[in-house]
Amino acid sequence: MNKKSLYFGIVAFVVAMSLVFTACKDEDEDKKDETAPTLPATQTLSVTASTVTDSGFTVTWAKASDDVTTAANLKYFVYTKTSSFNSSTVAVIKTGVLANSGGTKDIAQLAITGLNANTDYWYAVIVADEAGNESAYTVSSTAQKTTKATIAWTGAFTETTGTDNEGKVTGKVIATLSAGATFADAAATLTTGYTVSGTAIPEGLTLVATKVNNTVEFTLTGTATTHNANVTGITIAFTAAAFTSAGNVDDATKTKNDIGIDFTA
Repeated sequence: MNKKSLYFGIVAFVVAMSLVFTACKDEDEDKKDETAPTLPATQTLSVTASTVTDSGFTVTWAKASDDVTTAANLKYFVYTKTSSFNSSTVAVIKTGVLANSGGTKDIAQLAITGLNANTDYWYAVIVADEAGNESAYTVSSTAQKTTKATIAWTGAFTETTGTDNEGKVTGKVIATLSAGATFADAAATLTTGYTVSGTAIPEGLTLVATKVNNTVEFTLTGTATTHNANVTGITIAFTAAAFTSAGNVDDATKTKNDIGIDFTA
């Protein structure tokens, strides 16, 4: 065989192999993944009791599998709703609120946050493969109720140090509302929503309530006309008007008793 014939033979072989490769590639591309992920034998969704707070809880489930997408690339979407889903279909579940935007790969639990206190929530899970095929887990038959929000009280009032500052009070009494509820008044300085009782605040001092996000800071302005002895027994209590939904806040934490003013500083 001369060189010319050899050359054309090689060229013909390369062209033929290229055509075979292209045909195989086209055939593979035509085989689209149209099968939804396989759900586990037990599709039960559960909530870990110890994770339930006034603003969320953690949902757990068994992982799904797929004939094309690896387990590491299966994506899970968790939804909540304040009414029953009524059906375990993808379309119905998507009427809920998505807790993890964009979904999360290869997980078997999710901590849901941002919920309202003292509220019933139904929850559901959808799993999707890389081709976008989706399967819906059996939805929860009962709701999970979040706990009531609480108020944590901290701080104290103390006379400002120094002879020139006698009768002036520094320090703050701070009321911090947990995440599941909010204060109703949008104003920075609150004039309603709380009461003061018990021992009277010394003459010359004025109680001021300043709201910063989910915290109210109580301060005393002015100068006490009498400050020879410590004051005890002042009570500050929030009323229903203080909150967007008063029933969602634990009543036992709305009141701070035995607030004092230390005039011995």
